Amino acid sequence: MFGRKKKDGENKNKSRQKSRNKQESEVLPLFRSKVTDRDIVAPSSIRESSNEDMYWVEIGDPGGTKRYYRSFYANISGNATSAGMLNSLYSVDFGEADCDVALHIAPADTSRTVWQIEREIARLEADFAEEANSARRQTIFHEIQELRRRHASLRTGSEKLFYSSIQVTVSSDDIEKMSRFCNLLVRRLGARNLVLKAADMRQFEAFLNMTPLSGTIPRDALQDMESSNIADIFPFGTGGLRHRDGVIIGRDPQGGVIFYDCWHPLHENYNILVFGRSGAGKSFLVKLLTARSALAGIQTILIDPENEYENLMAGLGCPFISLSAETGDRINIFDVDLVDEEGVGLKADLEDAIKAVQAVVFRMIRVYDPEVLTGRVKVAILEKIKELYSLFGITEDPKSVYSETSSDMISVVGVKKRMPQLSDLVELMRKDPELKEASKILATFTQLGGTASSSIFDCQTTVENI
Repeated sequence: MFGRKKKDGENKNKSRQKSRNKQESEVLPLFRSKVTDRDIVAPSSIRESSNEDMYWVEIGDPGGTKRYYRSFYANISGNATSAGMLNSLYSVDFGEADCDVALHIAPADTSRTVWQIEREIARLEADFAEEANSARRQTIFHEIQELRRRHASLRTGSEKLFYSSIQVTVSSDDIEKMSRFCNLLVRRLGARNLVLKAADMRQFEAFLNMTPLSGTIPRDALQDMESSNIADIFPFGTGGLRHRDGVIIGRDPQGGVIFYDCWHPLHENYNILVFGRSGAGKSFLVKLLTARSALAGIQTILIDPENEYENLMAGLGCPFISLSAETGDRINIFDVDLVDEEGVGLKADLEDAIKAVQAVVFRMIRVYDPEVLTGRVKVAILEKIKELYSLFGITEDPKSVYSETSSDMISVVGVKKRMPQLSDLVELMRKDPELKEASKILATFTQLGGTASSSIFDCQTTVENI
């Protein structure tokens, strides 16, 4: 064969151009713009990349923010599963990358599987009859017993058959961090009889299988599993919240220390619910969170109807307010707080105070007769609450809350004027015939009702702000 020998420089240039064309062909342009929040949802490019060691999917703007994804399909080695066997995978908390797990489960044709098991049993029985080696005969015997057990459970319907796939996807904004995490993950799970096989040459397909755009799961990634096996791999009992810092509240089933930060900025709200059987430690957990949060400078207000936190508060050096007829601690529900709003400055939060009083008053009336609170009555009571504040000269002007001010600036050490209270509202409601029944009920929660224990909120506040 004869031909012109190409120059080395020409070969290199064409090789680089070929590589560049291949790389550009892998980029799927969706839209072009500056990197924005939208890039996370609708990235400007998605491409499948690789180096000598691994393949991955790269998502993001070619010149800006990027994130890298590498997917694995997992196989459970051995013939048996156990409850919670994948908990170490679901609760993985090592490394500097994110780890997502997807379970793909679909019902299988049980009748066909039963027929295949019957054929396999027949084949093994023939091998057993001809096998002379006693050790090998024992192995075949156990295989037959396991197949008969499985055959009986499928025939009777006590078990259902499923095709299942366990998929793991590691992601990071740094390719080196992702690579280190993947290597560590494969080694750790391999020691737990969970073999991770990288979806190389089909990383983009595997990435889609982790999303609602999921396509067909590769057949080599599927395993036959019975319903009891499926139950074993589900993440029952591994839910919860954990952070890298915060209050230490115990250890997880794998022995790892659990940190909890109720005020973590990633929370959409800061509510928690603690429940459990009697004596399980619910109160102890709340006390633990309260005490250890105090060391971090976090203030906690506890409402304690059973009086079980007084000793803790004393031990922490925190105030404990006891609202009862026998103590002098009192809180007036009509108090108005001062707030510092951005762009407005210091003001009296009259609107919030009105809403708080309205909620308490409606609750008090509803305890005795909820039918009294018609729509017209609710509106009328709200108007009386607003009128009462007006009669006391209280507006959104912060100076209106104080009886004495020495300058234009309101100080926290100023002297607050007398606030309205429940008995004042009752007197005002009595003047309105439409509120006659409501005022009678509300009066039972004031000093006008003559019962000291029921009138603890008809007062001026005697405790300092915490």
